[in-house]
Amino acid sequence: MIIDIFGKVVEIDENPTDIFGLSFCPQMRNYDNSRDWESFTVWHTHEVTDGNFSLVDHVSRNFMSHGIVEIGVNRNGERSFTQALLKNKPDHIPYLGIDIDDKSYLNEPAKKIFTIQSNSFEQERIREYLRSVGIERISILFIDGDHSVNAVVNDWRYADLLSESGVVMLHDTVSHPGPRVILEAIDKRIFRVEKHFPNEDDYGLTIAYRISN
Repeated sequence: MIIDIFGKVVEIDENPTDIFGLSFCPQMRNYDNSRDWESFTVWHTHEVTDGNFSLVDHVSRNFMSHGIVEIGVNRNGERSFTQALLKNKPDHIPYLGIDIDDKSYLNEPAKKIFTIQSNSFEQERIREYLRSVGIERISILFIDGDHSVNAVVNDWRYADLLSESGVVMLHDTVSHPGPRVILEAIDKRIFRVEKHFPNEDDYGLTIAYRISN
């Protein structure tokens, strides 16, 4: 596959995969798939725009029947997507935020708000912690951590926890290589993909709505 990524022609290898929700495991040819930043990474004025925040706020109000997993937590203060997720979360719905930095100041066990300081690649440790706080299924997977291809593919693996009506939200789909490339690999038989703010001064937000088992 050959795609245009922000004006750069990039060849994508379509490797076989058993990852839920992906038709193939994408790998950029001639680029380091473990790098967050590449020559075609695009800078924008604001990390979180009003449009991005409002969209996450709107979607999260309507998808709260099960747990929430967020990768990359509260990095923009009150304008963080974390704040939209937590504002709309009923106390009985559990939330787990995964970040390489300590975000335990957000923890409120009585409201089922938990965080874990961990690299999201530590799948076994994180899944064990999810079970320990009562998260078996999730309604929302929010991916906004390391933006390399390999990291985003890894983070997408948590989509196997999605409920039948769950959503995956990916930030930075109009700026970084990983979120942009994985859009090509999402299985459209399982997810309906909506790309938002592609032609604006915006890092972009894409929402994948689960439509099938």
